[in-house]
Amino acid sequence: MIPGGLLALAVRHLDDPPDRARIERAIADVLARAEFQPPEKNAWDRFKEWLFETLLGAVRDLVGGIDLDSAWGMAIFAFLVLSLVAILAHLVYTVLQVVPRRAAAAAAPGAQALPGGGLAQALAAARELAAAGRLAEAMHALYRATLLWLDERGQARFDPSKTAGDYRRELSPPELRRGFAAMVEAFDPVAWGGRAPRRDSWERMRSAASTLGVPA
Repeated sequence: MIPGGLLALAVRHLDDPPDRARIERAIADVLARAEFQPPEKNAWDRFKEWLFETLLGAVRDLVGGIDLDSAWGMAIFAFLVLSLVAILAHLVYTVLQVVPRRAAAAAAPGAQALPGGGLAQALAAARELAAAGRLAEAMHALYRATLLWLDERGQARFDPSKTAGDYRRELSPPELRRGFAAMVEAFDPVAWGGRAPRRDSWERMRSAASTLGVPA
């Protein structure tokens, strides 16, 4: 079905009474204009389309080879469906966990007051803020200093948008993972849980950071 506006635009290109072939050529000329072309897809969009089509084709091939009339076939099919649901549920859960925490990072108390410089500035800020009794800001500064410390030593790549879980997964030596987990255990209730910081929370975080080699 040809839209009336498009047909009228095409017909205006013709001097004589049009026939079907001339109308089709005129419409093709109009549709060839730049304003009727879809936006060009970038490499990432093309890759996602290819990946989706490849996975969909693999699933179709796999399901097509299952005998749904047999008990084993139905069991395999049910397992595939449940696996797919579990994967989707995990992805949704991950998004719901990560997005709010990253948004909270920007609005957390003291987060905007962190130094914009490097490791030395973050360590100095942590010490000065702790000495002044501003423990929440001191803990944020020490957290940043720890991430920069790990980045400088090639243990984890620093990125302000990453979560503590992202960093923990990057740390390969078990002792680093344990030390980092202990530091985050003291930091998280203050940073994201709304708990008022106490001196013992700061000391536990500082002690855990020192096990990573951070001169806190």
